Amino acid sequence: MAARVFAESAQLMTMTDIAELASVQRPVVTTWRRRHADFPAPGGKDESQLLFDPREVAAWLLATRRISRERADEELSLFMLTGLAPRYEGPDVIAAVTALLCVRFLAGESEPLFDGAGDPVAAIRALARSIDPNDRVVLTEIHSIPLTAGWLIRQVDDLVEASWTCQAAFERTMAARHRFGGGPLSTAAVAQALARLIAELSGAAERARRGIPLLVADPAAGPGDLLVAVAGVLGPDHRPVVTAAEADPVLARLLRRRLLVNGIAEHDLEVRTGTELPDGPAAPDVIVTQIPYQPGEARDAEAVLNAVDDVAVRLSAGRFGVVLGPASVLAGDFAPYSAEERARADLLAADMVEAVIRLPGGLVPFRPGYQTALWVLTQARDSRWRGRYSWRTSPTGSSPTR
Repeated sequence: MAARVFAESAQLMTMTDIAELASVQRPVVTTWRRRHADFPAPGGKDESQLLFDPREVAAWLLATRRISRERADEELSLFMLTGLAPRYEGPDVIAAVTALLCVRFLAGESEPLFDGAGDPVAAIRALARSIDPNDRVVLTEIHSIPLTAGWLIRQVDDLVEASWTCQAAFERTMAARHRFGGGPLSTAAVAQALARLIAELSGAAERARRGIPLLVADPAAGPGDLLVAVAGVLGPDHRPVVTAAEADPVLARLLRRRLLVNGIAEHDLEVRTGTELPDGPAAPDVIVTQIPYQPGEARDAEAVLNAVDDVAVRLSAGRFGVVLGPASVLAGDFAPYSAEERARADLLAADMVEAVIRLPGGLVPFRPGYQTALWVLTQARDSRWRGRYSWRTSPTGSSPTR
């Protein structure tokens, strides 16, 4: 029966794939082929490049101690999944993969999604209906998996086994979103190091160490890179309550799945599809957010500054917010006496800006030319820094400093 079909992969690796597997630059692979007679022979060729059997490549890398067994297993399972993704007949392979990971996590994660008996897609649809009868996180995505895509379920199980946990598998998938053709999911990505910096600047870990329950908010959450980073610095012993908004309904559902798999309990998670945070009785303890990207020619400085102000007014005493946005607005030059300059000066004079950090390029991976900056905000009316702002001019432009 067609529904029982599993695609036995004939996926072959390019030399670029080999470089990614081995965490080296592409020319290094060429050098290995030239210097080592035992390097695997090509198993095929497409229009422009040689192709190699991934298992033979992994075996050679292991034998020559260029990668660990753990990395080989993880990367091979991910490669097989991304390699098969172009054959997927459903509407969104990232949605399907993350939904399968979420279903396995919610079902207990220790058992595979498919045990080899019966129709794999029918079985996973029935499981999704029992787990998510109100279709809050996975049911739509699971029902979109074609009946002929049983292979996808097995590959997701392989990825979980290689990664040890559903959470690790989910985050590996998110880190490789571009290899799935992630579209809007990729363009909203934030470099992991930057997400970690934002989480640490937010003060979340310090409050958690004092035993204070945390409410963490993001009014433009996207796929949740910043919220996951905050959960990461808090650790499993200090899971926060999370409230978020995301205008794209597809991303909002993915965000719910991601946070659930990262250990945020469903009753501690509220994600609104829209541009406004859900109303709640308590003010957020931590706000982390990224101003949605706009190209320079269409960038509205007033809207960016209004978004920063919206974060600031939600903060109560001792709470912090960190905003990632365009450096041209947050730390660049404006025409003297312009409306933009006055609006930014008003925010700085309100004594809620603790720090302004102009960042190097490349920290928003899929927009390498996009220069960004951070504003760290608090309700700081009694700050010792009150009124002590100045402007520093550097080769990259002027920026406000303490």
